[in-house]
Amino acid sequence: MKHDIVLKEAAATPKYSLLDTGKELALKCSNFDYAMQALLRQAEVPTVPVPAVRPAVFDNRQVCLLVDTEEPQKDRFVKVARERGLSARVRKLPSGDFCWILLPPDAEERDVPEQDLVLPYLVERKTWDDLWSSVRSPRFENQVQRMKACGIQNLFYLVEGSPKDISGRPGPEVETFLQGKLDRLLLEDKFFVNRTPSWLKTVEWLCHLTNLAIACQQARGRKQWMTFAEFSRKANSVPAAPIARNAKPVSGIVWPASAFANNIKSHHKRQRDLGSNLDHVPQLSDSILIIQGLTAYNTTCNSHLKKALADYLQLPGQTAE
Repeated sequence: MKHDIVLKEAAATPKYSLLDTGKELALKCSNFDYAMQALLRQAEVPTVPVPAVRPAVFDNRQVCLLVDTEEPQKDRFVKVARERGLSARVRKLPSGDFCWILLPPDAEERDVPEQDLVLPYLVERKTWDDLWSSVRSPRFENQVQRMKACGIQNLFYLVEGSPKDISGRPGPEVETFLQGKLDRLLLEDKFFVNRTPSWLKTVEWLCHLTNLAIACQQARGRKQWMTFAEFSRKANSVPAAPIARNAKPVSGIVWPASAFANNIKSHHKRQRDLGSNLDHVPQLSDSILIIQGLTAYNTTCNSHLKKALADYLQLPGQTAE
C-alpha cells in the first residue's frame, strides 16, 4: 500500500484492490511467467505439475486420507485435499499425522474401525520448530517407536519449512544436530525422510504420495490389509524395550546437484533410465543417493530467476521474452 500498488478499503472488514500501478505490475509479472513457461517448454525442461487426485476405488472401497485430530491445521488439510479431488476425513490416529484407508462400501460418513482397511503408508509431519521441541523430550523417540510398532511398512517423516523457523534462532549447531537425527531415521530406522518448504508444498506432496499409493496398490492387486482397529491395537502396544535399530551398513553414491539435474533432463528428453548411472551401486534398494549441494543449486537458480524478473520490471520497453 505504501508503494501505491494496493488500495485498502476503510472498513471493519476491509477489502483490497489493485491501483493502476498495481495492475500494470501484475500484468508484467503475468507476462514474465508466461514467457518463462514457454521457455521451459521450448527447452524441454521437465516439470512436476500440481497433481489432481482422481477418486480411486478398490473392491467398491473408496480411498480416503485420514488427518489426525491433533494436527493443528487439520480442517485446512481436509478442505484443500477435497478441493484436489481427494476424499479426506479427520480422525484420531494412534500413530502419525496422515494415513490412507479403504472405506467400507456403505460407510458414508461413519467411522467403522473394524471394517476400514489401512493402506501401508504412514506420515509424521513436523515443522523444524516442532522437531527441535520433540527431540528435547521423550516425544520424538516415543513417536518413532510407535510408528515402527504399528505394522505399517512404509513410514514417512516429513519436515516442513526451514531451520530458520526455529524459535530463538539457536544457531547452526542445532540444525546439524537435527539433521543427524533425520539421517539416523533414514539410515537406521528405514524411514523415508522428506522436506517441503511450505504448508502448501506439503499438501502437494501428500497428493503426490496419494497418487503413488493408488498406483502401487492397483499394480499389486488385492492384498490382505489390516483393519484400522488392528492398526490402533498395534500402535498402542508400546514395546517394553525400544525396537532395535538396524545399523546395517548402507551403500550410497554422491552426485553433485548439477549432475543430478542434468540426468533428470536427459531422462526426460531421451526416455533414459534415471538409474542407469547407478549400476555400480550394489543392492540399490538398500542404498541411498546423496545430492550434494542441491539446496545451494536451487537457491542459485531462484536468484537468477528473481534477477531476471527485477531487470524486466525496471527496464522500460523491454519485453518478457
